Amino acid sequence: MHPRLILASCAALLDACATTRIPARDVPPLTVAFPVGVDSTRALVLGAMRAAQLPIDGGGSDPSARTISSSYTVRRGGIGESAVRVRLALEPDGATVTLVAIEAVATDRGRSLSVGADRNAPVQRPSTREVGGNDIEALRPVQRLLRQLESLGGQVSKTP
Repeated sequence: MHPRLILASCAALLDACATTRIPARDVPPLTVAFPVGVDSTRALVLGAMRAAQLPIDGGGSDPSARTISSSYTVRRGGIGESAVRVRLALEPDGATVTLVAIEAVATDRGRSLSVGADRNAPVQRPSTREVGGNDIEALRPVQRLLRQLESLGGQVSKTP
């Protein structure tokens, strides 16, 4: 192998290992503004979701729906996993601008261990929380979606 290729590979690996947070501008809740109407924005959002390989759970087949949702599972294996639900709400802002509000919520689900488990212990209910910036696995699909939306002309801003 070429020495430069080895050095570049090592540098990329170190950079990937050092990244422990998603940039704050990519952590929901976010707003994306498009300079087109609601119907055109809806088509752009659906195309971006398909390109980012996000499953479309709700609002994808109904042309009048103003809310589109997606859900996926992260942290497979081990003793727990999270189901992440991403919700995109389209709202007109004037005659020619549409805002897309993006929210991401994770529901943590622990797996029960049957070896030595106390069967009389109360069942733990899943806990729901906003996805934080340090949850890299949960936010990577959202980050891919944001890059797609930006490439289509959307202006991303942090929602207060």
